Parts: sequence; structure tokens; C-alpha cells
Amino acid sequence: SNVTINSGVTIDGTSDAVGFANATNTTLTNNGTISSSGSRGLRTTTSATINDLSNNGTISAGGSSGIRNDGTITTLTNTNTISATGGYGIYNITGATIGTITNSGTISAGTSFGLRNNGAAIINTLTNSGTISADQSGLWNGGTITTLTNTDTGNIKALDGEFGLKNVNGTIGTLTNSGTISASGNYGLFNDQNSTSTAIITTLINSGTISAGSNSGLWNDGTITTLTNTDTGNIKALDGNFGLKNVNGTIGTLTNSGTISASGNYGLYNDGTATITTLTNTGTISSSG
Repeated sequence: SNVTINSGVTIDGTSDAVGFANATNTTLTNNGTISSSGSRGLRTTTSATINDLSNNGTISAGGSSGIRNDGTITTLTNTNTISATGGYGIYNITGATIGTITNSGTISAGTSFGLRNNGAAIINTLTNSGTISADQSGLWNGGTITTLTNTDTGNIKALDGEFGLKNVNGTIGTLTNSGTISASGNYGLFNDQNSTSTAIITTLINSGTISAGSNSGLWNDGTITTLTNTDTGNIKALDGNFGLKNVNGTIGTLTNSGTISASGNYGLYNDGTATITTLTNTGTISSSG
């Protein structure tokens, strides 16, 4: 079925404003407003499939999620606003799949995460030329993102919190940043694993800015197979000690022709239990401390 919500039309509710249960072969185009004063603006169940979800209007919630996906969304395109005053702008829960997300608008949350891809959840391709933001973390990944591209106009950011982009026990195949990944707090990009799970970024190419207000521009205690910071790339801690901190982590190949810097003690810090197999620097690695 094909559903279009026209400009000027509002669908509201107190729990889920719009719900898809057992839907198949569905196309939804929103040019109006989908709004919940409570939990979720739009929700799919585990058995639901939306082939094409296009938002040119507003999808919002006063509670937990602008969009919560429990099922499958093949293509999600946002040119305007997906937001929640609470937890998550978009919440892709464990076991759910989104094929392609293309964002040129705003995906935001007031508290936790602009976009949360939970453990065992899948996003095949995420392209951001707009803004993904929240107080705590712009993007939180505990599942799999095969290809993540943040273009030169893209912003992934934590407004008041610690993590611009946090990959916690998750996998990112290729992360290409030519825009900005930032946090006003501790970590621009945080690749974080625990004793039982591994955080992996296979390829990280930065020609933009990865920055934090304090601590570390990039913190790695997982695995980054290949990290390339190009001649226009900046990895930096504005008021912190570490431009790039590799702590208990592994970086296979680090190639820098740009700038890795900190206002504090270390441009690049590789601690005693961390490994960088190959480091090639033709740029600048510096600290002011």
C-alpha cells in the first residue's frame, strides 16, 4: 500500500502516533506532521516491512523515539525533522534492519542519542549530509553499520555530552568523514569494547574534523584496521590531553598527512598495552601541553 500524508495534515497520538503491524510492501511519504505527545511518533513491529519511508515534514515524539523500528525499513529518507524530546531520534532495536538511511535534514533527541543502532541491529548504508545530534551522543552503534558516510555538510554531534559518535561493541565497515564529528564533552569518536565483545572499524577515512571539547578527539580501545587522516583532516582535542588515544586497542595502519593535535599533553598517545602496526606521518602530530 502507498500512503501519503499531505502538507498541513497532522496525525497525533499519546503513545504511537502511527504504527505498522504486519505491514508489507508499504510506502509512506510524510509531507505533514506525525506527532506523539508520549512514546513514539512512528513505530514498526517485528513482522512489519516498509519498503520506502520518506519524511519531508516532521516526525516527533515527546517521549522515547521519533521513529522506532522493530522490523525492516528498506529505504529511509529524511529531508526535514525526525526528533524526540526524550531518548532517540531514530531507534533501530535489536534484530531490526534498515537498508539505507539518507539524511539531509535533522535527526535529533533531547537526551540520549540522535540515532541508536542497537546490538544485533543492522544499517547497511547511512549517508548524512545534515545533522544527527543529541545531548549525550549524536550516533550510538552497538550493531552493524556496513557503510557510514558523513559528507562535507554533515554534522554528527553531542551537544552537551561525551560522544559525537560512539561505537560500543559494534561493527562499522567503512566510515568516511569529510564533515564534522564532534562532542562538546570528552570524545569526538569513541571506539569502545569490553572483555567479551569487540568494537571494530575496518576502514576510517577522515578528511574533515573529528573533535572533542575535552579528553580525546578519537579514543580507541577496540580495533581500527586502517585509519587515514588526509591532508585536510583534523583529529583534535580542543581543551583535552589527547588528539588520538589508543588505549588497549589495535590500529593496523595509521597514515596521517593532516593534523592530529591536542591542547594538552599528547597529539598521539599509544599506551603500553596498545598496538599500532604501521604509522606513516607526513603531516602534523602535536600538543601544546
